[in-house]
Amino acid sequence: MVAFEMKSSFRIIIVLCAIIAVIAVAGGLLAFSFLCVSADIRSEWQQPVEHHLSRHMHDLPRDRDALLQSFRSARPGTSVRPEDLPASLRVPGLIYALVYRDHITLILYHSPDTDSGFRIWKSGMPADFADQATSIPFVTRFTYCDDYPASPANKWE
Repeated sequence: MVAFEMKSSFRIIIVLCAIIAVIAVAGGLLAFSFLCVSADIRSEWQQPVEHHLSRHMHDLPRDRDALLQSFRSARPGTSVRPEDLPASLRVPGLIYALVYRDHITLILYHSPDTDSGFRIWKSGMPADFADQATSIPFVTRFTYCDDYPASPANKWE
């Protein structure tokens, strides 16, 4: 009778271990698929923006310089609504733009902690920024999160 109870307990342990293994594998696959979907979502909003900027690449420097000139006496980081921007800067999904002395920041994603978008530089990206390059030499892609310490890769202004 004792031998039968040990076999039964052993089987229960084997079945429980198998169930745990299946759950762990399924959880790992779920996490992996979430990462893949997130990457696709991110590229889905970036691709139309980069395509728009590429199509207007010849107008961008002129429109950028005119906007920077018109806001020269304004406070750095002044917000501009999409409808107040020239067509070359009115990218798909634009929430708002910020005008600084040496660049324009296009905000395409905003949450309480994180902002993502593109920066259009007047004369190249400064060394204290580490944005991601795009196919356009004076346009970079960035993500800023105020939960992380400020660094060249996590810089708001």
